Amino acid sequence: MSTKAQLRQKFRAVRDAIPAGERQRGSQAIHQTILNLPELGTAQSVFVYASAGSEVATHELIEALLVRGKTVAVPHITDPKAGRMQAVVIHALQDLVPDPHLPSLLTPQTGEPLGLAPDLTLLPGLAFSPETGVRLGMGGGYYDRFFDGPGHEGGLRVGLAFDEQLRDDLPVETHDYPVHAIATPRRLYRISAED
Repeated sequence: MSTKAQLRQKFRAVRDAIPAGERQRGSQAIHQTILNLPELGTAQSVFVYASAGSEVATHELIEALLVRGKTVAVPHITDPKAGRMQAVVIHALQDLVPDPHLPSLLTPQTGEPLGLAPDLTLLPGLAFSPETGVRLGMGGGYYDRFFDGPGHEGGLRVGLAFDEQLRDDLPVETHDYPVHAIATPRRLYRISAED
């Protein structure tokens, strides 16, 4: 098995190699899957990343969630050295500006923290396991620390990924929080709970 660093490098290259048009079509298919999730109907709050680079695009999805009246929160880095972030509520895409710590990321310029655990969290990642829900992130540990916070572990966690980002034998550590489902352009993978 490859190390996490090797896998991150590999899957970043795989994702970057997907043609832009294919990524756009794939992102739109994933949006439809998310908008048709039964859990979205009852969810009041959605915590979703503002996409950058070759990630599954989320800007149109964020707009659709806002139109549906959902409380939408996006990550705001509070302590880059400690890898800490909070979920901050936005009311429009125009609320997002380049992050002062990581300018390639968009973050809320102002706004109130979500406060409660999000009902639904849509996560980025470099790779996901459709068998176990293991997520290989960028390596900062922001999401794992967020879910480890008081009251934040609840709610449905869904990874957004292109089909090329799936791999069953991803390494996992005790502090890694798995996703409950993975939305790809082709299908939604539901992860079975272990007995």
